[in-house]
Amino acid sequence: SRRAPAAAARCGLVIVDEAHAYRHPRTRRYDALARFAAGRRVVLLSATPLNNTPADLAALVQLFAPRDRFREFGVADLADALRRGDPAGCFALGALSVCRTRRLVERALHDRAVLVYASSSEVYGDIEPSLTDAIVEDQPARVHLAKVRSCYAEAKRFGEELVLAAVRTRGLDGRVVRLFNVYGPGMDPNGAARVVPAFVRSALRGEPLPLFGAGLQTRSFCWIDDIIEGLLRLAFTEGLPGVVLNLGNPEMVAIRDLAGTVLDLTGGGTVASLERDPYEPRWRRPD
Repeated sequence: SRRAPAAAARCGLVIVDEAHAYRHPRTRRYDALARFAAGRRVVLLSATPLNNTPADLAALVQLFAPRDRFREFGVADLADALRRGDPAGCFALGALSVCRTRRLVERALHDRAVLVYASSSEVYGDIEPSLTDAIVEDQPARVHLAKVRSCYAEAKRFGEELVLAAVRTRGLDGRVVRLFNVYGPGMDPNGAARVVPAFVRSALRGEPLPLFGAGLQTRSFCWIDDIIEGLLRLAFTEGLPGVVLNLGNPEMVAIRDLAGTVLDLTGGGTVASLERDPYEPRWRRPD
């Protein structure tokens, strides 16, 4: 995002998520990371082992996530495990998310820093559309607990409570933001459970776009620059400890309409109708 360098100027430590997407030399992502990391301590996080990382990229970082950090949970590649619905992957996701959030809480308390916890609209689950026309922060959730995808929502919700409990009992200046379907340039085309890059990847390969059910389920897609603007405002506005905010675009888009837009922009093609997960949330719209 064009706003990221300005934000980084105020930071001494930069953490790069999904770092496996940045490891190839002579690419836009690689060059952007090199510029972004100059003069700062950098931590690379990746759900995929960082094999064959170029030596000059490794030299940029003082802290480097070891490639086997998931093996203690019996998972070599977390992203692949989650795509396959591997129970070990679900356990690893929850355990890693909770453990790391707790460490960040302790660090923020030690440094008297503001902590903004990035949660997800997944914590709301599949809310009945007739109950409300927009999802508010105190909306009662409806998460199906025994399903594979519930591990993500439950891990995020537990992370929220770790932050909020520290706000209530230990004086942490923590804020929680629930993100709704962020998209923008440079997304990993092989990322799991992200419909925009999945559709674009299939269209560019001349493959049918995977459409689950009739495609009537809706999502609220928000451009990355707007999300970053919201995160920065939340982080640098004083007097907001304990606040919980939805952050996203209130305009809903049906998935079948998104598929049509992608096909129009890429020169046409077809869709492949697949069986829809009955527990998939039918709609998403922040208040």
